[in-house]
Amino acid sequence: MNPATYSISILLILACKMYVASSSGCTRLTGTSGTITNEKRAASYSRCWSITVPKQSRALINMESFSTDVYCESTDVEVSSNNENEYHILCPDTPWEPIILNDDFTVTHRIENSVQFATSRISLKYKIESLLCSQEDTYKCSDGTCLLQSQVCDGTEQCSDGADEQECGNRTIVVHDLISNRISAIKWLKNKWSSASGWQENTHRGITALFLASERNIPSIEKKLMVKQLEVQTLVYLLRKETDRMTANQLSMFVNSLTVSCQNPRNFYGHDLVKLLRNEVEHSSTITRPVAYLALCNAGETLPINATNDLISMLKTKAEYSFLLGKSHPE
Repeated sequence: MNPATYSISILLILACKMYVASSSGCTRLTGTSGTITNEKRAASYSRCWSITVPKQSRALINMESFSTDVYCESTDVEVSSNNENEYHILCPDTPWEPIILNDDFTVTHRIENSVQFATSRISLKYKIESLLCSQEDTYKCSDGTCLLQSQVCDGTEQCSDGADEQECGNRTIVVHDLISNRISAIKWLKNKWSSASGWQENTHRGITALFLASERNIPSIEKKLMVKQLEVQTLVYLLRKETDRMTANQLSMFVNSLTVSCQNPRNFYGHDLVKLLRNEVEHSSTITRPVAYLALCNAGETLPINATNDLISMLKTKAEYSFLLGKSHPE
């Protein structure tokens, strides 16, 4: 064969190869993981697979095996990113490093040996995972997606099989870094406290938050002083109630603070704050009642007959839950 004929033959083979590759297209693979295996004996051959990588995800690609009776000049595997100018050539006789891509990619298995037929066998694994999976302290779903720990047992199913809301026990919400945040909050509360005036007009709020946040309420001079400040504040409000009527929200916070500090709100220096609160609920607006119901429940009081209906009505409304602010909302 003369040189001209040989060159034309090579060009025809390459043209045929390009036509087959472009006309047949790539095999599109779905799923978050898989293994690409392929074996071929040919002089000229190309086959490709296309894999989609969702946003905020990455692909981990590993070559498991690559065997052939020729060298890299005659057969290779190309892994190329579709959206970026990035590609990797894997050869049978060189070490394979793991490949990480953040975009859709294509795997191409090629044979190009003009002298003789060559056999080439490959096995390549890929796995697509959320970028969150690369972070520590994350929850991994069975479908490969990952969640922040704060999204686990938060009342909303995030995993496709709902596994993130299973085996939650009595938990309803998991707060990330709960312990460190609680310690910081306790420290902040104590820094705001004054031995002369407590938390001023918010002493009942401060007592409730501090005692509920502390794992062990060990008696101390400081805590005894806090309780005395609460008693003084409560008595002042009770003395003023004839001229400045106490709202259901105010009474609720006093009942809660006395309860958590191990005092008896039913007999507070001769005053039954639980009874006062129950009577006040009858004259309060619907929007202020949930916090009062909580205080009555904490004090061991039987809730009014209409309590359940009131709570259901509040859950269905689109209004803001401003009753948590302790403000009075007259009818």
